[in-house]
Amino acid sequence: QVVHYDGNRLVHFEEIRHRRLAAIRSLSQLARTLGIVSWSLEIENQKNQAYRDTRGIDIEAVNKIISYLKSKNDLKSIRDLAILRLLFDLGLRRNEVCSINIEDISISNSTVNILSKGKTQKECLNLPAPTLEAIKNWINIRCNGTDALFYRLDKGSCGDLKRLTGTGLYSIISELGAKIGISDLTVHKLRHTAITECCKVIAEHNLGIESLVKFSRHQSLNTALIYMDHLEDKQKTLSDLMSKKI
Repeated sequence: QVVHYDGNRLVHFEEIRHRRLAAIRSLSQLARTLGIVSWSLEIENQKNQAYRDTRGIDIEAVNKIISYLKSKNDLKSIRDLAILRLLFDLGLRRNEVCSINIEDISISNSTVNILSKGKTQKECLNLPAPTLEAIKNWINIRCNGTDALFYRLDKGSCGDLKRLTGTGLYSIISELGAKIGISDLTVHKLRHTAITECCKVIAEHNLGIESLVKFSRHQSLNTALIYMDHLEDKQKTLSDLMSKKI
């Protein structure tokens, strides 16, 4: 094993080692300051490098989940379909979905206001027709006792509505994955799939790499390029070409 899942992302074991060394160095410095020891550790800081795993699920699996939800007509399925369309069609993160208020949706303008990661003000995103339709279907049957667009359904009453949390959304997506035979589906994997499929659309329509940044809303172009590089597998292409040099 060269990587470890820390509950949020994959990290190199080398990064874990650096963290532990830093903790030991800090402890020794404190001990020296307090006069407990007279020595210090000479350990240079090393830059941590996260391992970004961009693997998602097959687009066919996403279609299976969509079909499953469309085949149902209960309150939960209608809500979950609206959630799934936002997660995939717009590539939203789970906190971005959970923080949406009913007032953030404009049916007439086909837009949604979301609070992106690292932002202090909400930004307006356009809603595709299928996404808007799914949201409208949910709005038409949802209770009006909360500002949150999506709320928990475990209470079974409109009198005690609580905003859907990131943990709750995690469970929803995990359960939907299990319905089609995927045991480890997460919101982040769904986002990876959305961005990967976006890369294919961009290549097909010659839209330019800046379009990927617009869709993914990554802070850095380099982060967005990781998806494109993994999709195209430039390392393999270049290695194959290099091997023909000799």
